[in-house]
Parts: sequence; structure tokens; C-alpha cells
Amino acid sequence: MDWYKQFKVAEKEDILLKQAGWSLKDIIPLGLAGAVILVLLGSGIQNAAKKMNLEEEEVIEALHTPTVVEEARKIMQEQEVPVAPQIEEPQEVEETASALSKRQELLKNIIARTIYAEGMGESSAGKRAIASVIYNRGGGDAEGMVRNIKIPYQYSCWNRADEDDWTNMRQGKGLAWEESESIADEIVRGSFSPTTKADHYFNPNKARPSWGYTDEAKTILRPHERVGNHVFMELGSWVGKDR
Repeated sequence: MDWYKQFKVAEKEDILLKQAGWSLKDIIPLGLAGAVILVLLGSGIQNAAKKMNLEEEEVIEALHTPTVVEEARKIMQEQEVPVAPQIEEPQEVEETASALSKRQELLKNIIARTIYAEGMGESSAGKRAIASVIYNRGGGDAEGMVRNIKIPYQYSCWNRADEDDWTNMRQGKGLAWEESESIADEIVRGSFSPTTKADHYFNPNKARPSWGYTDEAKTILRPHERVGNHVFMELGSWVGKDR
């Protein structure tokens, strides 16, 4: 039985880890804990998994388990490892930010879900680059961004969306969702600063759109910048293109 199954069994049966004679340090393999810590330090999931000789799915599963992430943070505190700044502390947001309207909350949720689905395995920089494309296409206006997101086949995560998907306020899980929602909150509040001028991006390991290449054989990429698994391009027009 692997660490995740052990943890879920204890959680399901409502057995406290101490009563079961376990500690998370005993259950979580050292390499997996190291991968979680690398992600907390700003490394992408893919890089963290590669360094620790793990499958990406293992790292994602760990990041989706809040107690595991909390334990990783405790290990870092014990070792006095500084955590890379990723998300504003909730208390600071409560003190300085006014409440959003229902419409703004809906816009925020759609934008956050787009960042989350498109950039779940990416670092904070990768998510911000994806958010920048969303931002640039909407001209910095949250309403415009959501209108563009709703255009069919612009963002693959929404290809099968129905009307309910635009209003059900679903949320993701773990650190990836927290980062995505935090970035979306910046966008809706008007404090987001785009990190690229790009209006297109794609993962060349998964897709080869014709607009991303200068030759018919699709061997030469157009001018681009690479952030994580994606390449980002400024093409000046996106209407009618598949992202």
C-alpha cells in the first residue's frame, strides 16, 4: 500500500495519524516530499518530478492533498528554507481589498478556471504567462477576457463547455488552484501586470498549429519565448485561430 492510499485510509476511517502510530514524515517518501518542496520554491511540477525521479501524477496528487503540502511547509520551516513568494497572505487581502461584486466573482472564477486548466503543471511564471495572454486578448478588461474565453476552440479546456459551466462557480484543488485564483483576483481588481505581450501560446509537445510555424512542414517556430512547457507568440490577431 503506497503512502497516498495509507493516508486516505486513515483519513476515511477518521483515525488521527498519531493514534495510528504514523506521522506524515513516515508515510511520505523522501523524494516525494522533496518534489513538493521544490514546487513550493517555485519549480514547475515537471522539473520537480524529473529531479526526484517521480511521475508527474504522483507530484500533482501530493499537491492536491492539503495536509501533505502543510507538512512540506513545516519541513521547510524546520530547515529554515525560505519559501518563494507566490500568493499574498489571505489576511493581507482581507485587510486591503474590498469585496467583489457577484459579477466580478463570476468573471474571476472563469478566468481562474482557465488559468488552472491550461497551466496546472506549470510554475507560477508559467501560469502568469498564460494569464497574460488572456489579459492581452481582452485588452485588460475582465469582461472582454471572458468574452474571448467563451469563443469556441480558443482554449481547449472549454471545448465541451455548456451553459451551466459558465455559471456553476466550480473550483479546482491544491496549490495550482490557489495560484490561479490569486492571479485571477489581481486581474479582476486591476492590479495584474502582464509578463508577456503574447496573444498566442501552445505546447509544442502536444500540438502543432499551422500559425505557430513559418514553414508547411512545421519545423521552424515563429519568433517566440518559452516559459515552461509552452511557447508564447505575439501574432497581433487571434480571431479565427485555434489559440
